[in-house]
Amino acid sequence: MPNSLRELSRRPLELFICLLLLALVCVTFAQVVWRYLLHSSLSWSEEAARFLMIWLGMVCAGYAFKFRAHFSLRFLVDRLTPRLRRLVAILVDFILIAFAILFIYESYRYLVESVSGMTAPALGIPMEVPFSAPLFGGLVMLFYVARNAWKDLSGGAPNDSSGETES
Repeated sequence: MPNSLRELSRRPLELFICLLLLALVCVTFAQVVWRYLLHSSLSWSEEAARFLMIWLGMVCAGYAFKFRAHFSLRFLVDRLTPRLRRLVAILVDFILIAFAILFIYESYRYLVESVSGMTAPALGIPMEVPFSAPLFGGLVMLFYVARNAWKDLSGGAPNDSSGETES
């Protein structure tokens, strides 16, 4: 197996993101070809692209926590002493853990109470499939935020990017 494929096989989340993006591009390209070259329209492509976009957005939102890549205002924290910076980072980690747990709970509740038993009109798939993306993304968020909190608590630099080489 080539090195890049072997590397992707060790990083299942990155592989999943790549497959989602590839599927989104293929579905969108097929819709353009059918509409403008064949003067017809695929009945399922817009819905599939929307569902793929939901999944891509939620998985990538969770994945960004791996590298602490979300937007943050650092101008106040950067003025603190290293010890206070570490305490603020730990406090933020725990706030994010609470948010992720609430997000997972509400995603699950919405999945069970609102879309359970519904079917997508064009694709004919259960609506639980596209609407499980926030639940999955929330679990990914929780995993990476908890990992970052553990690093911060065990003395790692609060904003180190050592997660870049980890899987």
